[in-house]
Order: sequence, then C-alpha cells, then structure tokens
Amino acid sequence: MRFFLVLLCLGLSGCNTERTDTNTNTLPEKLRTIDDTKLLCSQSIESFFFNLTQTIPKNVDVDFLDFYDLSLEKFNNLSEDSQNKLLDSYAQIQEKTPINKQGDDTISFWDKSWGWTKSITKQTYDDIAEILQDSDSNLVYSDFEILKPYWNLSEDDLKKLAERSHRQLESVSENIGSPLKQYEFVMTKTAGASLVQHSYMVKFDSTAIRYVCVFYKPEDTWYVHSVNWDNLVSLLFN
Repeated sequence: MRFFLVLLCLGLSGCNTERTDTNTNTLPEKLRTIDDTKLLCSQSIESFFFNLTQTIPKNVDVDFLDFYDLSLEKFNNLSEDSQNKLLDSYAQIQEKTPINKQGDDTISFWDKSWGWTKSITKQTYDDIAEILQDSDSNLVYSDFEILKPYWNLSEDDLKKLAERSHRQLESVSENIGSPLKQYEFVMTKTAGASLVQHSYMVKFDSTAIRYVCVFYKPEDTWYVHSVNWDNLVSLLFN
C-alpha cells in the first residue's frame, strides 16, 4: 500500500550521519551552514520517530483509550486531575453499563446508545466532554519543539501540523511496524546556492521510511522549507 505523508513545511536545521553523535551536538541559534541544517534534520528524525514509545499505565488499557477516542499521547498530556476524572468516570460506566463490545462495534463516550443518564450524572458527562474537547488544543507535542526556532510558524499552526502528522503516523503504524531507532544518511543535494535537500532512510521492523528535509536560504541563514516522509524508498536511488 502506498502512502505519502507530509510531515511539515517549516524552518528546520541540522542532521548527523550517525545517530550516536546527535546527542553530543548542540544546534546553533541560527543555521549558518549546510552542516547545521543536516544536524537539525537528523535530530528531528530522533525527536519525531524515536520518542513515540510510551508505557501504558497499569490503570489505562486499550478499551479505555478507545472509549474516549484518545491516543496515549493525548492522555499523558492531560493534567493529573483530568486523567483521574476520566479514569473514575470510566470505572463507573463499566460498572453500570457494559461498554467493552456490542457485536462488532466498540461503544464510545460519544455514543448516545448508552447515554450519560445510565451511568454518570449530566454534570460529570459535561465535565468529561470538556476535557476531551480541550485535549487537542492543550496537547503540546514536545518532540516538535526542536523545529520552532528555525521556521516562521505560529504556535497554533505548529500544533495543527504536529497533530496531523501524528495521526497520519498512527494510521499507518500497522503497515510500517515499530521503529528500530536507527536511520541512515543517504544523500545531500543542492539547487543553486539557496536550496539544500537532505535524504535519510528511517528503519522500522516492517519497512523503511524515506525522510527528506529541504532548507531555503534567503540571505545568510537557512530556514526549513519542507519536511516530508513517505515509503517511496526507491527514490533514494535517484
């Protein structure tokens, strides 16, 4: 199955050829050289793909996340008070109304077939609905923070792009497998004196991902023009 996922169009910098080196290299305040852009590119790979593994707390299971239509990352970024409200309400709902499975469909919090009056008070329902509706806007994708200094994008646009990218990655996770936390530098190309492109291969246990960073230099500083990732690894031979 072919998929193409645009990660971001932003101002990135830097990329290392060896992942063991990235932890010992500090990104500069401004991207002055092509090596700076290469360093940022490699560090963005680690930040985006290798920080995905999270341990599910003992009191949080897949059915719980499915019921509230939450990703684990969104749940982990909620306040402790909001997490406890969701957990407590879920326990009440499970106790009063079986919600695990009905036929082939999983019942969700928004499904009116079970109704808040059967399990929890209307006030509790409203509180939970507010937490869930705010979860998107309150979620901070810390792994995208590395990109912020190098492109002119508002905080709101960053969150929207980050969320879209994470959702796309989640949607294809079954096809690409788990990240092996390894990547390989493939090539650098330039177009004139103002554009540079770095291509990497990111390894997963089922396939590989092509990761491409493009930077633009209007004067003396490089900024991210685009960052794309897809499964078109055959293009790495070009």
